Amino acid sequence: MAINSGDFKLRLVDKPKQVYISERNCAVQANAIIPPSNDKQVNTEIKLVYRGAQTARILSYEPGDYLFACDTTLRHEYDKLTKTDSWRLVTYNPIELVDENFCPYNNVILFGRIAKDIDPNNSMDLKYINDLIICNRSIVCSVAPQQGEFFNIFAVNKVDVPNYNLAQNLADQYPKGTNVVIKGALVTDGWTDRNTKEQRTSTKIKLLSINKAYINTDNNAVNAYVSNKKQEAASDTVIMTADTMPKWSPTETNEEVPF
Repeated sequence: MAINSGDFKLRLVDKPKQVYISERNCAVQANAIIPPSNDKQVNTEIKLVYRGAQTARILSYEPGDYLFACDTTLRHEYDKLTKTDSWRLVTYNPIELVDENFCPYNNVILFGRIAKDIDPNNSMDLKYINDLIICNRSIVCSVAPQQGEFFNIFAVNKVDVPNYNLAQNLADQYPKGTNVVIKGALVTDGWTDRNTKEQRTSTKIKLLSINKAYINTDNNAVNAYVSNKKQEAASDTVIMTADTMPKWSPTETNEEVPF
């Protein structure tokens, strides 16, 4: 089964346009960005794909407009030839026009399985920087029979966390093939390549939580589990609109740390 849901505040880069995705069906597409939550991150470039009934409304939005898209499906593709990533948000749900001070929503829930084990010889899988532990893993999420998409995830926390060390647990408790439900934020790190002096970016999901998912033959267990997790994480999002959502100020941003 596939569980993939995300709520995001976006800013349009170009004018939405209508495109045909088959002989009889069309969608509205636009390039957008997910603004960074702090100055240690850069914009996350993403394509917005709307397949709902409010086509005329979406087509009226302009470049620079801020939007709130809830219960979207996050898609990720990697081009092996160019070694580039592309990201899409697909939704049938209404997309609200909001103002710049709207809360910086960035929340995604995925069900998948751990793609590979930690490589003890690869310092990027698990590393210690000063008083931080950083763990990088990948999960694969089913999008069709015999077809999956990979998502890079990472967890980071201080070494001396007394009760729950998310990064260390991600390294120790989740071997290859483990079914998991993750909650996190889609973030992009940017830097300058020391050799080529070119600008580089890396987009990953920063973990807020991860749990093992135990699946029985009819999937009832994981359906119930993921449904509860989704309600916990997104219940406010579902009932909130652009008019009722509280305003946000930068002073509310939590301290961030690098990948």
